[in-house]
Amino acid sequence: MPYSQGKFCFPLEVKEIRKGDIIVVKPTSVKSNGVQLVLPSLSLISESCNRKIDSLIWVDGVRIHGNEEIIFDGGKFKVQGKIKVESPEFLPGYILKKLLDDKEILINSLQVDGIPIVSIENFPLIYIKRDTNGCLKIHVNSVNNPILELASLSLYYYISSEYSEEI
Repeated sequence: MPYSQGKFCFPLEVKEIRKGDIIVVKPTSVKSNGVQLVLPSLSLISESCNRKIDSLIWVDGVRIHGNEEIIFDGGKFKVQGKIKVESPEFLPGYILKKLLDDKEILINSLQVDGIPIVSIENFPLIYIKRDTNGCLKIHVNSVNNPILELASLSLYYYISSEYSEEI
């Protein structure tokens, strides 16, 4: 379904992500309270948000099915520095960079066995790897938080045609 309506949150306002919510992957224009706004990547369209969308909007995004699996590895080491988007086509990574650059982040491992999508100071932060059954899994080399969860879930748009064609 390419059109959506309801309510929205900007990335830093997101507290939780629920089944049926839509994570914005590419910036989209909305009208809210009579004012035209641009929702950046990692914004959330959800009934749990506070701002109302005045009309139907076109959304390039990921609708949460409820069966998505993001593996958070935990955190042992404190790292602070610049976020690097290792995969340039991953647009939500640039919003993640803006939000997390020079912030202290706990990571679990200095090296991972997988393909880094986003890193911090050359340490993988979000990466994908195949499990023993050959299925791609999305990993976060850190503890769970809403911003990293939004970014990780938005990665489904890029790795699964099921998500990119549905909305």
